[in-house]
Amino acid sequence: MIQLNSNRLEEYITLREELIQSLAHSRNILNATATFMVASFAWYFGQAHEGRIAVSGFAIFLYLVLMLSMLLYTVTANQAFRVGAYIAVFWESRDSDRRLAWHRLNRRGPSGSFRIPNVASIVYFTAGVTVSALLGQSILARTARQFEPLVTVAMVGFVQIFLSLNISRYLREQRNYFEREWRRISESPALQSQIHDDYETIPSRIMLP
Repeated sequence: MIQLNSNRLEEYITLREELIQSLAHSRNILNATATFMVASFAWYFGQAHEGRIAVSGFAIFLYLVLMLSMLLYTVTANQAFRVGAYIAVFWESRDSDRRLAWHRLNRRGPSGSFRIPNVASIVYFTAGVTVSALLGQSILARTARQFEPLVTVAMVGFVQIFLSLNISRYLREQRNYFEREWRRISESPALQSQIHDDYETIPSRIMLP
């Protein structure tokens, strides 16, 4: 019985560490993105005016980097919420063992000034608006014939900014979805049996996490 409890606690700790690592990875993505944006602007404005690359090319490159970063961040944070929801439903819900209350207390206890998804929205929104300001300044200095490439890039920027404002809402919805689905599975022995049967008989293929 002691061995069983020890194994159970070890699995719980492994899942908790995976959750912590995913959250740390998502923070690293934000830090790297912010550092890259500052370095990119410092490099751009450090060039002689006549030697700078086109504003439209610089801006579209930054927008694409931001979108890729947003995708990586969202996938990583989504995985953290998936694991966290599993811990909440299968390990900590109604569990009297105080050692298994880490996620429960961390979720419901006092929080800091910002939650990670909100910080992500701030980082990506601020970066997108900064690039848009550079574009706007350039548009004001151009003639009508030179508007087209800048306006096209600005439209990409609007998409990036819109997506940045919806990261928090999307991740909250995903967290709630994972918790509902894990709870549905936990309350259905038939569904659990089906999942085990499918796992044993499913054909080989690439499995995404």
